[in-house]
Amino acid sequence: MNIIKNIELLRFYVTDKIDQMHYSVQDSLSNEIEDILSSILSAIFSMFLSSELIKTNGIGATAIRIALVIALYFLLKYIFKKWRRYCKSNKEQKAADERRISRNEAKALIDKFDHIACDGILLSRDYYQKYSSTDDTNLSEKLFNLFEAFYYYKKALQITYLVTEYPADCFNCVNNISGISKYRFCNIVNSLEEIQKEISYSIDNQKGIDYRKELKNEMSSTINMLNNIRKFADSFID
Repeated sequence: MNIIKNIELLRFYVTDKIDQMHYSVQDSLSNEIEDILSSILSAIFSMFLSSELIKTNGIGATAIRIALVIALYFLLKYIFKKWRRYCKSNKEQKAADERRISRNEAKALIDKFDHIACDGILLSRDYYQKYSSTDDTNLSEKLFNLFEAFYYYKKALQITYLVTEYPADCFNCVNNISGISKYRFCNIVNSLEEIQKEISYSIDNQKGIDYRKELKNEMSSTINMLNNIRKFADSFID
């Protein structure tokens, strides 16, 4: 149990670090371009402020040229930021319209389904079994196991729902044999439905639960999500 949980936490840590590196690289590229513009500006300043050019053109003309260079620098910087923002928003909008993601994003999502979602189901079942076998006299331990079972059920459910958003990228097909097998997906959905019924029943009937209304509201939200997943499975899976 502890080994599985530690592995799962490690996966989350590694995935999070990879995402941070990805965004860091994008930001670094933008910063590099700005640094290049700044370096060019500095070089031009050095040239204009040389004593020979000042003698040749005069202080007034040199000042005008420096002002023009500064204005051009900020103009180019403004245009670059606008262009980058436009490209980013256009790419995001196109991906949203086509409901497609990149190959790397699809692989990351499939990996989350294969590992984190599946581990979440195993952990949820394990905690629920511990909940069922814990004596009622030990209420704090019993509730701890129930709440952890609910937590890992929700985590598995959320990732399962995400893959349904991009079926063309995440599921097995002629052009994507490394995607999620449909029979595995159906089995996951069946498992989630079984877990939901067990945990929902326990939340309704377990004595000593504080914040029961909050738990029931969360469960209601997961049921809506689970129903959408089931509809997808029934329509998408042959």
